[in-house]
Amino acid sequence: MVNGTTRLQPVVLGIGQAAGATAALSIRLGVSPSQLDVRQVQQTLLSAKAWIMPYFDVQAHEPDFEAIMRVGAVGWMRGVGKPVAWANETHFEPNKWAATDDLVRALDQLKVVHNVKKGQILSYKTLKKALAKTNPSIEKTLAGKRGPVTRRVLAVLLDDTFTPFDQALRLN
Repeated sequence: MVNGTTRLQPVVLGIGQAAGATAALSIRLGVSPSQLDVRQVQQTLLSAKAWIMPYFDVQAHEPDFEAIMRVGAVGWMRGVGKPVAWANETHFEPNKWAATDDLVRALDQLKVVHNVKKGQILSYKTLKKALAKTNPSIEKTLAGKRGPVTRRVLAVLLDDTFTPFDQALRLN
């Protein structure tokens, strides 16, 4: 029974990091923990290279680490559960092709009007068309890009375009 609980150590470590970051921010800002913005706590953790999403295939040293964590934390893009030996892991699969479903989920949550059809591999053409109104520089950003879009690229573009942590969430 004791051995079974050792699988929980990453969760316990994450809770400890979050508690420490919350306490430090609370003291630094002179507010009670319940007055803190959850997104501020999460960003503090990300800036310290701590995971806020359990993606086994995204490393803290990667340049897109924070963007991937943020779009996952707000639910715009989901991880994929995988059984690995005796354990379960969640993977983001950053180098796989993005599905139009990933983009639709984000746009629907943001209440952005679009006509993107689900169930297809996301292309740069579809991505440019869907984001053109909300991100006028998208054409320039994606100039010359053709073919399918990876989940990593979509995560970064969603993060840059819509800044997912802009909406405050309180701890209470």
